[in-house]
Amino acid sequence: MSKKSELHPHFVMLEISDQATFQEVKASYLHLKNLYSSNSRIFTSFPQTANQMQKSQFLEKIDLSYQVLKQYYEAEEKKKEQEKI
Repeated sequence: MSKKSELHPHFVMLEISDQATFQEVKASYLHLKNLYSSNSRIFTSFPQTANQMQKSQFLEKIDLSYQVLKQYYEAEEKKKEQEKI
């Protein structure tokens, strides 16, 4: 599993501090997914094809960042649980 310092780009992608809790990671992810959803007006100034491509690429990036951070936090939680045993 990655060191937390290697995860910095994923925290940046989700617009949060690398000191964020998993709940903050999830909240930011859901906020960004909603913000850039198909109903969003953020990309209305772009032609439709560019609009769809940009949304799709951005959503893929935030999905990837969320999945990487989720795996990190789950691994950290497992490590804490094993240390208790």
